[in-house]
Amino acid sequence: LSPILWTSIATGKRGDKHGILGFVEPDYEANSIRNVNSTSRTTRAFWNILHHEGYRLNVVGWWPSHPAEPINGVMVSNFYQRAKNKPGTNWNVPKHAVYPYEMVKHLAPLRIHPAELTEQHVLPFIPDASKLDPKNDQPTKTMMESLLKIIADTATIQSTATYLMENTEWDVMAVYFDGIDHFSHGFMKFLPPKLQGISEDLFNMYKNV
Repeated sequence: LSPILWTSIATGKRGDKHGILGFVEPDYEANSIRNVNSTSRTTRAFWNILHHEGYRLNVVGWWPSHPAEPINGVMVSNFYQRAKNKPGTNWNVPKHAVYPYEMVKHLAPLRIHPAELTEQHVLPFIPDASKLDPKNDQPTKTMMESLLKIIADTATIQSTATYLMENTEWDVMAVYFDGIDHFSHGFMKFLPPKLQGISEDLFNMYKNV
């Protein structure tokens, strides 16, 4: 499971030692479950160690890293890039998604909302996108929404990381891009050669993603 693996990369320890065991965890205050939080990690990550040694760090999008931890630099959590608001409404940065908080005013305008993307962003992935009818075809709508979300999330991480590289003093830069992972989950089945069970039409439409 990805949260376990990426925490192992960050800590050098396996799940039974670092405490991150899945995608979700109990939320005892709400009597419910929530996305796994960095507060459940029971050992230090490399950014904690380097912070202690006096290095300057920027950590962007690491999974899971929410809430963002105080470090000698800037930490942007994995909750930061998600656009959960409707187009045209306020897109607030989640509480504790950025440390230090004063960086929010610089970083928030750099985020890319899926609704901002145009056909020019889609065509490299789906050259025949103009033939699709997402308004009247629910599977197509679902796939297009997934594609736009992945592109927007990845572009947000890229713009944020680039800004921090250019405008802060740092010794170590750690950036987690989940785009390849999510593209693979959503569209790997269409990759050539065509798999059994995939129609010719779907294969030709999505094989370039």
